[in-house]
Amino acid sequence: MVSRRAKWTAAAAGAVVLAAALLLWTSRHRQRILEWQYQAPFPIALVREVEDLARSAASNHGVHLHVRRPWNDDLEDVSLWLLPNEDDKHLPIMAFGPDGAILWVSVFGHSDAENFDPLVREVKSGLEKLVDAPLCRVDLVRWTCARPSEPLLLYLMGLDNPAEKPGQWIYDLAERHGVRAVQTSSRRLKRRAGGVEGLFEAHLYPNGIAHDEGRFSLRLTNVPSGDVVRLSVLDRGGMRPDDLDRLIQDAKATVEGVYGRTFCRADPAAAACDAEHAEREREREAWLRARAAGAPAAIEAFLAAHADGPQAEAARERLALLRRLAAPPPPAPRAPANRWIGGRAGETFADWLDDGSRGPQMTVVPGGVFRMGCASGVGCGLEELPVHEVRVAQPFALSAREVTHAEYFRFARPEKRLDPSWATRAATHLTWAEAAAYAAWLSDRTGEPYRLPSEAEWERAARAGGGTAYHWGDGVGVLKARCAGCDRARPHRTYPEHVGSHPPNAWGLFDMHGNAAEWTADCWHPNHLGAPPDGAARADGDCSRRVVRGGSYDTPPRAIRSAARVGRQADERYLDVGFRVLRELRNVDAWRGG
Repeated sequence: MVSRRAKWTAAAAGAVVLAAALLLWTSRHRQRILEWQYQAPFPIALVREVEDLARSAASNHGVHLHVRRPWNDDLEDVSLWLLPNEDDKHLPIMAFGPDGAILWVSVFGHSDAENFDPLVREVKSGLEKLVDAPLCRVDLVRWTCARPSEPLLLYLMGLDNPAEKPGQWIYDLAERHGVRAVQTSSRRLKRRAGGVEGLFEAHLYPNGIAHDEGRFSLRLTNVPSGDVVRLSVLDRGGMRPDDLDRLIQDAKATVEGVYGRTFCRADPAAAACDAEHAEREREREAWLRARAAGAPAAIEAFLAAHADGPQAEAARERLALLRRLAAPPPPAPRAPANRWIGGRAGETFADWLDDGSRGPQMTVVPGGVFRMGCASGVGCGLEELPVHEVRVAQPFALSAREVTHAEYFRFARPEKRLDPSWATRAATHLTWAEAAAYAAWLSDRTGEPYRLPSEAEWERAARAGGGTAYHWGDGVGVLKARCAGCDRARPHRTYPEHVGSHPPNAWGLFDMHGNAAEWTADCWHPNHLGAPPDGAARADGDCSRRVVRGGSYDTPPRAIRSAARVGRQADERYLDVGFRVLRELRNVDAWRGG
């Protein structure tokens, strides 16, 4: 028989094991332990500034930043994750970013949580300075801010006699704006208001979401007085700001038309008409609109109307910043002249920019004749046929590696801070026009002709004189490239690697297969019929789509072959599509065909 002491010992041991397992589970599945929100119209123009704040905080505190965006690139729904390290992408320390009209910050449980307090404080204070307002603490049970019960916005309309409750027009109003209307029964309202006749209460909120569960409710009521109609907004967060503004204005105009009276703007705290409060609210809303516009003219117009208001100082600071950013930089001394290039296969160089810095490392691709398309017969698709001969008359130079974040950052955002952990990764999530603009910028700064390569020039460079599916042969091999399935022993990535992580081809070009797919200059055509024999870019076909070559970390081995090609929408950004640039060689003194 087991003694009582043995039973207690076993029970205690079981409790220790359970506690250890719970501690281990908690350490691997961090729980959201704290959240703040800024629930007010959040200008989309500030999304990029939120990202800059995240990169700066990550750099200052030695953590990794991971940017998560939806596939449709809706800037209103982007999240920024700060991670302990690059590989721990599913277990954040904290996450924050805009979500529609909400700006939110979530802090997650962590075994070293106290070490992250300075990081959390920096992010929270930075966001509050950005929106010029405090973030509220969120109740993690109801997921709403702990805020007073008064509405954020209130209109009042006095009536001579108690009004009847709204009729069909309240439902018509809701249908026009894609929200749900609910009216409280008059019998229940009579009991609550002491039997006064003609009381009503109607709510409008997002479809299928009750007021107690949602973030937004527009209320129309004459409870408890019966002779004053209140139009109030109890929260600002469940709808896009523009959509909500239209709903409020439509509701206000509709009710004024029904009752033949005019609303006044009221102070929610006093629940009484207040002209001074109304003026302050109008100025605040005008400032939000001017700041969201992001243009000096909009802020100048705001200051002309509100030169002495409480928002004027913030407006002057923002205007000064915008003017500094718009001012042309002082002329830099001209760098040494770029040298003659010999045109020999694999020769490398980097052009001088006019500020004395160097451009991307370029590698010479010799001219010559090659067979373009699925010449190897491995994994062929109809879009890769017919195989045809292309003669590239002159050598050209192609960037030895995909253009990196650090290289693109110098062009796109020279005044901002770059996350060091991403500096040498391929620059992706760029439209075709943004890639072409970088090449044009290089041309302007170096005085040499840069552009995107045609797909024929790209394939010539990728093959490096060979005719196999990949530059190393017809099989995908091991540790040759980064793609989804190229090496089953390595975990699948959700972002590009650092450029140059795999051996180059015979002409010294890195990552021509996998890592990041690459924009080319050509308009999309479903096959090679009618392709130019000289390797020029195709200007016919569907130019709303552009040819993408090389495959990526997220495509199978077949898609990274030298002949593989696909068309992507030119005006969209893709998480796995980057680019490299071509430099025409005007000063060629000698070259050998390959």
